[in-house]
Parts: sequence; structure tokens; C-alpha cells
Amino acid sequence: MRRLAILSIFTLAVAAPLYAAKGQSYFTYDDGGTIIRQGDDGREVDARVNVPVFPSDEVITSRRGRSEIRLSDGNVIALDRSTDIRFKSILDSYDGEGSQTIVELKYGHVIVQRTDSGREFLRLDTDSASYLAPDEAVYAVDSDRGTDRVVVFDGAVEVRTPNRTQRVRAGEEAITHGIHDVDEIEKLMRRFVTAEVDYLVVVDPETFERPRDFHRELLLAGAIRIGRTRLIDNVRLGRRS
Repeated sequence: MRRLAILSIFTLAVAAPLYAAKGQSYFTYDDGGTIIRQGDDGREVDARVNVPVFPSDEVITSRRGRSEIRLSDGNVIALDRSTDIRFKSILDSYDGEGSQTIVELKYGHVIVQRTDSGREFLRLDTDSASYLAPDEAVYAVDSDRGTDRVVVFDGAVEVRTPNRTQRVRAGEEAITHGIHDVDEIEKLMRRFVTAEVDYLVVVDPETFERPRDFHRELLLAGAIRIGRTRLIDNVRLGRRS
């Protein structure tokens, strides 16, 4: 697993200013090759120190570039080389109305610092899990093709998957694997049902259509036959938050 040892130890310790100005997230470090794909128009601009970041922006580092961003909520996220993240929402950003900071890690390696000045935790989402630190913490997540590795350097981190929530503490690490294709999930469920299946589907509980993401409440609906009896039932599955 690639590490941001020098970057994390140095920049997380001396990032300035100590508190992000209310309403503004910005780069505190970049060694070149990082681009920002702006969420409002898709335009790509080069990143550099003090350049602002807004909700829905995507930040992509090159094979040689690393960067660090101090968020308006007080937390810090550092990106290693060849990493892609998107800010779904940013708390306290004047250019958005997000009630919390949610960052999607598409691929690559990041380090997150949940600071003592952070008003709320930053939630980091991958295809496999969601990661958040309720209190002060420093942790790294590496995500590649549906497999994540999280290492906690300080504090504790909650790792939330559709099946369970686990806490990883300082000095520990965990690996998560995710299946987030609806067809694959339904196929997996059918393997564990010995009765005759009429249907077994995962849908959005409001629209009854295929879900577009797994970060909200879902509905598992099914009908099976046992002898001459047809059983119909549905179960709401709690959202990942």
C-alpha cells in the first residue's frame, strides 16, 4: 500500500492557516500535475496552493502529483499520486447547502485528518464502504477495483458496509470487499434461498426502480413458493450514513 508518510507528517502538522476560513475549502499543498474538474461546468483547471474547492468538484492527481485540501468544516484530506475524489457535499461551504462533508473516493489513496477544529466528521465513500471518524483521528484509505484497505494511525474510524459496521482503532487495519451491482446482489441472495423463487429484487422504496446508489434506504422484495403456498414479503434495508 502506498503511503503518504512525508506528506502526511509534514503538511498535516504545519498546514496553514490553522483554521479554514468559514465558507471556503482550498489547497494547502500541491506538487504539480493535479487538476480540478469543476462541478458546475466540467471545466478542468490546474490546482495550486490557495485555489478554492467547491461542492461537486472532482480532484484528480497525476502519477507524479500529490496534494492536500483543508476543508471549510475544519478537516483535512491529502491525496497521493494517481487518485480521484469528488466532493459530493461540503459542510459550511458558502457555495452549497450540505449538512455534512461527503467525499467519494473513486480510486487511489488518501489520508484524512479529523481535526479538533472540525465541526463534524467527514464521510468518505467508496464502492465498498463508508468511512468516518466520530472524534479526532488520522487514517488512510486505499481503494482499488472494489477492494479497500484502511489503516488508522490515530483515534478510531467506523467502517460501514451494507452488512455491518466495525470500528478500527489506532494501529489496526481492515480490508473490505464490496458488491454493488444489483444483478450480482440478487444473484447472491438467490443462492441462499432453497425454495422456489418467483422474484427477489432490490429496489428504491419510493420509486420501486433499480437503485442508483447504496447510500440510502433500499427495499428488498420477494415472493417464494413452498409447496402450494406462495409467500410474499419485503424488508427495508437501512441506509449507509
